[in-house]
This record gives sequence, structure tokens and C-alpha cells, in this order.
Amino acid sequence: MKRIQMSVVAALLCSLAFAQEAKITLDKDSCSFDEVIKVTFESDFKPDSVNWPTLNGFLNSRGPNTMSSVKMTNGNMEVQYAKEYHIRPAESGMLTISSPEYFYQEKRIMAEPRTLFVSPNNMSEEELKEQLYLDFIHNGIKPKGTKRVTFHEDKGYIEVFGELGWKIERRLTEKELKKIGGLK
Repeated sequence: MKRIQMSVVAALLCSLAFAQEAKITLDKDSCSFDEVIKVTFESDFKPDSVNWPTLNGFLNSRGPNTMSSVKMTNGNMEVQYAKEYHIRPAESGMLTISSPEYFYQEKRIMAEPRTLFVSPNNMSEEELKEQLYLDFIHNGIKPKGTKRVTFHEDKGYIEVFGELGWKIERRLTEKELKKIGGLK
């Protein structure tokens, strides 16, 4: 029995010792300017840490959704780790999606970057400005340091967007609430 247990442990360690791979999957290779696409960052290992890329040229419509699984097949352990975003191009042309920088057992692992062709938009300059304004409002992720004022019941707050999302910076004073003309 001990031999079987040792064999299973050895098989698990061997399966983890093989080369780890990462990849970027897109649900399409080209799209129109106003189309939402799904991008998935995948790896066959659970990383120790990850530096996520900035998705320059894209707006986040939804996500991230994180998925992970471990499965045993014929004594081999298969690990899958993925983070999925639904993004929309903010510009047309050839846009590149860079790989996250995965760290696993003191190794740095990266996927091949993916290129997406975005067909030009047919919007007027005024329509484009309005679309970019609406995108900023509806995009769940804001540039770090973005501030907003929120109201709840008879109080107001200033929030700032940081690493982990929105964080309350401070509560508004009564004088500030009156000046804003907010709560009645």
C-alpha cells in the first residue's frame, strides 16, 4: 500500500515538473469597432502570482471571471487556470493583447501575444466622443485615482478607484452636501 501511495505522489510531482504553458484565446480574430469580444488568459498551472497586462486600446465590458480546475486522468493531474474578460475595442486597426506575466515555482511564464484586427468605425467625430464618454461611465474598471461622489440615505461619500476597486476616501461634510444641493 505504501508503494502505491509513493507512486501516486511521484506521479503527481512529475506531472507538475513538466513545462507549464500559458495561452491567450480570443473568440474571434477580427471584429468591428463597437463589438464585444471574449478574451481568455489560460494556463495549465495555478500561478503563484500574476502581473496582469493593461488592455490598452480596449474597454472592459465585463469581467474578470476566474476559473480553475484540477482533474486526475490515468494518474496524471491536469490543472487549468483561466481569467476571462469581455472587452470592446476603443480604437480601430491592429490591436495587440499582451500576455500576463505568470510566476510559478520561481519561473516566469508568458503566452504569445494575440493580435486582433478591428475594422474602422463609421461614427462621426461627435458620435465617437459621445460613445467614449458613455464607455467611461459604463466601464466597471476606471483609471486608478478616479474619484466619484456617492450618496446613501442622508450621507455622501467621496470614493477613489484603486487596485481593488472603489474605496471610500472620506465622508462629505454637511456644508459640502448643501453646496452640492444633494440630499434633502
